[in-house]
Amino acid sequence: MVSQVAWLNFDAEQQRRTQLMMAALTSQGAVDELGLGIARDLIADVLHPGLSVLHTRARYLLFVPRAFRHLKGHSVDKLQAEAQRAEGKLVNQLVAHYANIGIPDEYGIIGRRTAGDTKQPPSFAYWGLIRSLEILRIGGSSSDYFRALAGINSAGTAHSLLHSEDDEAAGTDSLWREIPKQPDVFGGFELTADEAHFLQDRAISSERRNPEHRSLFSWLLDPAHESWFSGMRYAWEYPLASEFPSHTNYVMHLGRDLDRFIHGARILYNYLCAVQMPPTDKKDEWIERYRSAMEAWSAELSAEPVSAERLDQLNGWALFQMANRRASQGALARWRSTYRFIKDWETCLGRGTSLLANSVAADLITRREKALKPGRARLNNPDKLRVWLGASGYFRFDYNWAVCDRLLTDIHRGLGTTITAVDAQ
Repeated sequence: MVSQVAWLNFDAEQQRRTQLMMAALTSQGAVDELGLGIARDLIADVLHPGLSVLHTRARYLLFVPRAFRHLKGHSVDKLQAEAQRAEGKLVNQLVAHYANIGIPDEYGIIGRRTAGDTKQPPSFAYWGLIRSLEILRIGGSSSDYFRALAGINSAGTAHSLLHSEDDEAAGTDSLWREIPKQPDVFGGFELTADEAHFLQDRAISSERRNPEHRSLFSWLLDPAHESWFSGMRYAWEYPLASEFPSHTNYVMHLGRDLDRFIHGARILYNYLCAVQMPPTDKKDEWIERYRSAMEAWSAELSAEPVSAERLDQLNGWALFQMANRRASQGALARWRSTYRFIKDWETCLGRGTSLLANSVAADLITRREKALKPGRARLNNPDKLRVWLGASGYFRFDYNWAVCDRLLTDIHRGLGTTITAVDAQ
């Protein structure tokens, strides 16, 4: 099956979602050469709904509303220009703050290299999460918000003689939930106690799920948990993982088993690239890298195999999720294609020969890439292999746990929670 992005007659929100998807795909570590993203995204949405690799720090959930709340323009164009200036000012403020305290490379400053000219300002990444946490009271895209705000601002001007300042403020505030007052002293990404409690309340109150289906983002902010452990690579390594809500726990372990099962296909893809690439001073090093990785992965899978029954459970769950969400026929077709690939990989594993010397496995990987990237596939293409940098799509699925860990660590610091840093294995 061919996977493509087509630019149709999208409305503003559809364009925003497509741009977010493309930005996520170009983020470091996000290249998915074998087309398993649909499984990753289904699972991540259960564990950490609304989170993406574009989310860096929790305080942006307050920075953006503060920047957008009191814009004065009377047209969408003027409001957009004001918002861009406000976000550019925020970037400069963050850069100056961390430079002044001797941390010039503080992680998480969105747009630090381009400031007000960035094509992906904080609002671009955070708008959907701000909406899902119901910090913004209305739906729609940022353009929809600007239209609503323009109407309020114009009405306020037209009736300025009849309305008090309080009335005018009330009109604007109807679009936003009341957020904590901005501190007098700018503290960068450090949340005040009031800000952290506000975000904790939003994460819990905005989520309307069966208790056994609660997301980890919500559950791990529950006041009942007096400690927070940061630094694990995966959610299933969290010290309290056995206490996670039952359904969420089940889905999390489906994700763990999928990653463990399919990682060998990623290793084989990179091994084949290394073998087929033209001679360079790195070629032998990269071949050995993936040969060793395959040995380690084979030992890992042998120690804890993933059964055919487990893969069937994954398929059943995914189909149920997609039916429940009324997924499009295109999405269903992508999943069926992905699951066929997973089952074909299972067949390769059962052949009892070394995967690095298995022509059937090599053909499966080659055909999969060709189907996903017509005209752009790397395998059997000397020109593309000549510029290969030694790794592509070589990563483990964490289902946005790293993003969750960053944001929750910020919030728990503000809450004053006891935090224990755990070294990732």
